[in-house]
Amino acid sequence: ALDRLAATGIHTVRVAVGSDEAPVELMERADWVVDGPVGALALLEALASEAAG
Repeated sequence: ALDRLAATGIHTVRVAVGSDEAPVELMERADWVVDGPVGALALLEALASEAAG
């Protein structure tokens, strides 16, 4: 789905949550890999803070 959006010119970012259980292919396709659930939460909090101004 992201490939189709990107093909239309929409900016996309693939974020993967890194773990020992994550498939290698997922990690390779990611634009950004965060460190586990804590990293995912930190990213979401940073994005929310930035959006709130």
